[in-house]
Amino acid sequence: MEHYHYVPTLISWTSRQARRFTGLPIKTTCAITDQGKPRKQYDMQIWKDLPCLAWDFREEWDDLSIPSGPPDQRQKAISSVINLNRFTALLMATEEPVFDYHFFALIAFSDALEIPPEELLDKCLDSVVPAAAAWIEILGEEIYEWDDAMNTRGPLWIGQRRFCEERWSFWHKRFMELAHMDEGIGEAARTAARKAAEIMEDIQNWDVEE
Repeated sequence: MEHYHYVPTLISWTSRQARRFTGLPIKTTCAITDQGKPRKQYDMQIWKDLPCLAWDFREEWDDLSIPSGPPDQRQKAISSVINLNRFTALLMATEEPVFDYHFFALIAFSDALEIPPEELLDKCLDSVVPAAAAWIEILGEEIYEWDDAMNTRGPLWIGQRRFCEERWSFWHKRFMELAHMDEGIGEAARTAARKAAEIMEDIQNWDVEE
């Protein structure tokens, strides 16, 4: 199986670099064979349907972990988790059908908001909370409208296995709780949680006013 080995490089970019990249015009042309036909892989057109890209994103998700030390390696790993989520959300924000990454958004929310901190295993609140907050910052209004059914669910959420208003409210509550935690979470993650909660509240209030 071939993979897009440039994904690790893309997620190392700064937020500014990622935004500039995802803002580039998307060409719908694709690679051509010697016979003049669209080149395909797994029945998908290369550079149009981007076969294997979602698989490579999933591989990156599965491989990311936060070491206990040294501090510089730990911070680099935390940044990779945040950047991967931010970049994926920015791709979805282009509204190109090929970037249908609802599943990755749900993983982010589940890790940060539906799993007790002591059960995060190889992750930590300093990585998963800003990662989930990035989705709200970039796609908050769209996520509020999502109703996709997906099986992923953390132990703290006992409701429907889908995006829904009740789950949104639960996530909002959890962000507020994390913003006021004193232990096990750094200031940057608390700030990200607070800002995400504020954005979610604004979106909810706007919906009520409408």
